[in-house]
Amino acid sequence: MDTWEEIIRLFQAGGVEVLGAVGAGTTSAQYKVLDDKVDGFFFMAEGEIEDVENSVFVLGEPLLKTEDIDAVDTYVTLSDSNIGIWNPYSWYPHIDNSKWAAIVDELASADVATTVDTLFDRGYGYVFLTDQAGFNTSSTYNTDLLAAIAAKEAAGRRLQDRQLSTPKYSWGCDDTRLHCSPVCLAQDGPVTTIAQNAKCADAPVDPCQCKCYYDAAWTCIDGEVGSEKNRTNATRTKMSKKVVCQATKGIETMIVGDLLCENRGTPKPIFEEMSNERQVGECQRLPTTRGQFPIQQCLTQWRQAEEVEESSVAPAKDVEDLYVDLTNSFAAAASMIVALSQ
Repeated sequence: MDTWEEIIRLFQAGGVEVLGAVGAGTTSAQYKVLDDKVDGFFFMAEGEIEDVENSVFVLGEPLLKTEDIDAVDTYVTLSDSNIGIWNPYSWYPHIDNSKWAAIVDELASADVATTVDTLFDRGYGYVFLTDQAGFNTSSTYNTDLLAAIAAKEAAGRRLQDRQLSTPKYSWGCDDTRLHCSPVCLAQDGPVTTIAQNAKCADAPVDPCQCKCYYDAAWTCIDGEVGSEKNRTNATRTKMSKKVVCQATKGIETMIVGDLLCENRGTPKPIFEEMSNERQVGECQRLPTTRGQFPIQQCLTQWRQAEEVEESSVAPAKDVEDLYVDLTNSFAAAASMIVALSQ
């Protein structure tokens, strides 16, 4: 444990904030055994978000639930080797860029400057890039990354200075999860757009690499809307139907944020607009006007992968294993996410 505390001290002495990783089976309370405390907590996708100061959550996709905007201090909405097309500025124009972080792995050194420019231009306040697969090994271009970030910070976000260049085309995923197949992405300076598939025809592509949200629709669930007094003056919970957006990703159907259905051409209705005249208290499902479906090959592949994953679930980690995870996370910490103030 002394080794880990020394690592924390060294990073903090260098002006680096150290966040404790919280995943499945772990909580922030387990870090209380450290004499040198961490500066905050980094909640993994499989972890439970806690109400703590300086919190980061790896969401891994755009924030669709606007009501969750203040649940954590920073969302990692991009955590992939594909930078996608989502722009925090376009969805949340009045939210400070410190709310958004991007983590990209397996990125070639030749693409560092362009990717830094692109991600900050989209509205991310924190960016981390590495040429490694994952984050257990330090990147080979940490110095160049920090230099690119410093240069961008000095220049700021200047839309008027943009100049057109020759676009670069590559297959990637639409991280808004509308398209169920890979899309051809055109990178023109800091701007990423979806191009015609023919532009990427010569490059190999996995048709099932992108899990979209499909079969999206407004539907109703039971919801609590307050309390009321009955005739004996006893308080009882008043229940009502709540309109929510529902969609399927992979093979799992779930309740998602309202923005998903609204961005697919169907504004949120009120319950009375969806009520079934034949069955009182029930509502008719309202599909969105836009959307795609994955091909059967992908549905079969995802289902088989899910079955394999369920049959090989690892046992829960104990406290000692938590410290091993901390060591692995420190391998990349020398170039931890850096803020861009604009």
